[in-house]
Amino acid sequence: MDNEKNKVSWKSQFGLDLVIAILILITPFLVYLHLFFDNGSEHLRIFGYIYHHSFINNEAFAWFLLSNTSNIIILMLMFSLCNRWWRILLIPGIIYFSFSLIMAFTKSRNHFDLLTNHEGPISIIVICLTMFILNNFFKLRSHDEFLTISNTMFWKEAFSSFIGKYNNHLEKLIRDRSNFSLMEYAKRLYYYKYIVKSSIRENKFVDLNEFKSLRNKGLDKYIGLVILALTLLLFVEYFIAPGKNTVIVLGFEIQSFGFRDANTFVWYISQKIFLSISVIIWFITSNNWWRWAILSPIFFFSYQFWESFQDTLFLESYGNLRVLPLVLLTMLGVFLLSKVIRRVSINLDYQAYLEEELDKSLGELSRERSDSRSVAS
Repeated sequence: MDNEKNKVSWKSQFGLDLVIAILILITPFLVYLHLFFDNGSEHLRIFGYIYHHSFINNEAFAWFLLSNTSNIIILMLMFSLCNRWWRILLIPGIIYFSFSLIMAFTKSRNHFDLLTNHEGPISIIVICLTMFILNNFFKLRSHDEFLTISNTMFWKEAFSSFIGKYNNHLEKLIRDRSNFSLMEYAKRLYYYKYIVKSSIRENKFVDLNEFKSLRNKGLDKYIGLVILALTLLLFVEYFIAPGKNTVIVLGFEIQSFGFRDANTFVWYISQKIFLSISVIIWFITSNNWWRWAILSPIFFFSYQFWESFQDTLFLESYGNLRVLPLVLLTMLGVFLLSKVIRRVSINLDYQAYLEEELDKSLGELSRERSDSRSVAS
């Protein structure tokens, strides 16, 4: 470990990555908690306190809060865990959904109205401070390198355990250190150190790469333009007059598709387009093993976008169970992959320990021989 950041053990890195994967997997499920709220009541009763909101019922109010909260969590994770410059362009989107959440508790009628009140600037400061804290939290607890494993290694380790058995041998060697002479211990360290290099690393079963080496400046420019266009799309609703079932935008006819009006329809699908394409970009550009967990929000957001064009009375409700099998398969895949990554992470920590122990043992052997020669002379 050459620098301060690399002092983070790979096992600790795996623990953090696993939490990230679980958070990404389950966050899209938050919105469905609104189904447990009463759709026949227009106020919330919390510990005897009655809160009156402006929504049609408690279920709609809960959906609005949970939907924006899950969107904010996903986007903040994307901002904190991406290492590309275009992540800065996600900030307006994060502020947009945060303002939507705040508007549910204020008298502001739209995002621009909130911006002119004192709640807006204060909220922006809190949001930026939160992102700064999250960014530094992950930055200080992460390696500059990331793990990649081959398909061969994945299938081999998912159902058997060569690396797991190897780790057990290393653990036994360290535990039984006192049973070996210094020379025998050094020989075993040397053997275990290079068996990994010959059987795993040289066959490219497991590899370490620097995040910086994979950056593509040309591609990043196009991604930045896409995110910028998606952000502007969020505000198209403000250019569409409410109350109309059909409107013309840039030569395209937009209908309401069962929504209250075309304005509401555009408001809903613009958010789903923004979220769907953003998480797809995140999935494509991420190099971490937990990137497969991003398929969960991709499936949910994409299905919700498709569902908005269908003849259905309820959105983001029980009909979304159709996408659940894909999400469960994703969870199973991430679980199997995490088992393999955990073993590899432990092995990398052992390798670092072996190198230190081997250097220490060789140093002790060298001093012993020097002392023996001094005595003999």
